[in-house]
Amino acid sequence: YNDRTPVHESEAIVLTEEELTCTPTGQATTSFTDEITLPRYSSSLVHEYAAQRSAFMKKDPAAIKSKVLELLGVSMPTEKISVERTGRASAGDSGPLKYQIIRKGQMPVPCLVYYPETNNPSGNVTLYLDEGGKGAVATNDSVIGAYMNAGDILVLADLRGFGETTDPSELNDPKYWNREYRNAMISLHIGRPIMGQRVVDIMSLVDFISSEPKMENHAIKLVANGAYGPVAIHAAYLDARITETELSRSIKSFTELIDNP
Repeated sequence: YNDRTPVHESEAIVLTEEELTCTPTGQATTSFTDEITLPRYSSSLVHEYAAQRSAFMKKDPAAIKSKVLELLGVSMPTEKISVERTGRASAGDSGPLKYQIIRKGQMPVPCLVYYPETNNPSGNVTLYLDEGGKGAVATNDSVIGAYMNAGDILVLADLRGFGETTDPSELNDPKYWNREYRNAMISLHIGRPIMGQRVVDIMSLVDFISSEPKMENHAIKLVANGAYGPVAIHAAYLDARITETELSRSIKSFTELIDNP
């Protein structure tokens, strides 16, 4: 303070790249023979617990179902749905009917319903979930035509976070390489994993199908692809009204993701 004596800095000592590196190779995983990466450790746990999972699946079905619901962070919905018809997807009296399925405490589930020209008593009601959104399927005449020609009733829907309710891209930091990062993290923080919430959405749609006079006496087939796959598997396990499930471009088990991160 109030000292005007010049300060003379000594020459700074610059460390070499080798001196700055904590390990000889620059990577802990290659410098220590007993080092194991987190993905490899997770994979080892999955296979280590395989016997326990197998034993668990031999328990009483009610106990298994209770555990699955606990892991999903949900319970079997008891609130009644209300159905709001919002018009047709095209002008006039042709084209699919538009609905919103509403359940108290849940997100509205938008859907389109296609009826074949001739009612087929043995036809299915196919609940079709496409991760690209129901709009992508609605514009594919070959897909729609195949179900109509088979005499099936087709229901296209967007579960929360897909299609109409896709999270805006600007709200998801691109560094996470995941379009659902924000929704997934918020869901975990509130103790309701996003997959469990989507399972409830499917149950709302099944409630709608089972209560609609034109659909209630038909078997329900669930068709899903991509990120919808695990959701569909859980819903089909929990809801016996789903008689058949078809998956494509998805995974059969979470083990696939852990073994191939």
